[in-house]
Amino acid sequence: MTSEAVCIVSPDQKIEYCNHAMVNLFGFDTTGDLKKSPFYGLYADRGQFDFLSKKLMEAGTLTRERVLLLRKGGSVFWGRINCEQRIQSNINYTCITIKDISERIKKEEQFRERMMVLEKLNSEFDRFIYSASHDLRGPISSIMGLILIMKKDCDPVELDKLISMMETSLERMNKVIRNLACYNRNKREITRRTKINFERILSRIKNKVISHTHHNRIEFINHVQKLSIPFYASSFRIELILEELIWNAFDFHDLTKTSPYICVTVIEGKHEVKITVEDNGAGIPNTYVSSVFDMFFRGSQRSKGSGFGLFIVREAVDKLRGTISLSSELGIGTTVSLTLPIHNGIDKSGTTR
Repeated sequence: MTSEAVCIVSPDQKIEYCNHAMVNLFGFDTTGDLKKSPFYGLYADRGQFDFLSKKLMEAGTLTRERVLLLRKGGSVFWGRINCEQRIQSNINYTCITIKDISERIKKEEQFRERMMVLEKLNSEFDRFIYSASHDLRGPISSIMGLILIMKKDCDPVELDKLISMMETSLERMNKVIRNLACYNRNKREITRRTKINFERILSRIKNKVISHTHHNRIEFINHVQKLSIPFYASSFRIELILEELIWNAFDFHDLTKTSPYICVTVIEGKHEVKITVEDNGAGIPNTYVSSVFDMFFRGSQRSKGSGFGLFIVREAVDKLRGTISLSSELGIGTTVSLTLPIHNGIDKSGTTR
């Protein structure tokens, strides 16, 4: 017994014969029920039927054509169709075989999606290696050059300047290395949800930031709403996101303004937590806004990093199944808005439910 559906169709698209496999494939109860439908009614797209009918008229046969078909209940599926015209009693009948290939199409689509992801990862990795090696080589070259100068010049005042420049280079290198570590951990770490205390995380970040030069002039404002439902997420990713956004706001601060500030707001939505990080710093041109989360994007000569930080932020937000957007006005400031879904809790192992 063949597993393929078989039917014979007359020139006026009436189904003259069909086997039980054909009846079952299209969801009918009996051959009689199926024969009541014109053959073109089994196509999900009438345009595809018309196209293949014309092709059949010209060639006389169709082989292994992929067709989107329609079952009796309205569901669609992919079929592989073969058609051959045969003349009997001066009437041009069409003999048709159909096989359900929906599962194969699904697997092919999954394979294509995986290949696209792999190509994207390979492309990111190539750019990543090039940019990271460049960003690390720059500070190292600067430090080596400064050491040579220090060996020749022992003036204490000049020595302090050289040491300060070395510290700046080392700070740049440290940030690149930290970003590399965060990128790797974010890619590989299995999501483990724990109860998030935003005030504690922000306090930790603030203590890191205020130790930096000029931070005593920038006011840090936190508005954390008490959540009616505990918020569970990856604490590593939440801290990564907030710390990178706050450091980014500092890097583009404007100390010429009377009251420079960075304000973090956390409020509860219906099914999500909404977070904004706002500053009244330098801002960025509107033409750059759509590119700020791209890998290695630098929108300003003031950028001190590798152009990798906001890309990692977006990747971390994606892992948390959230959304992120940025609005900015040059000379006015920048606001980054995040929406993260609220989960009910964690299982015994601490992993995602």
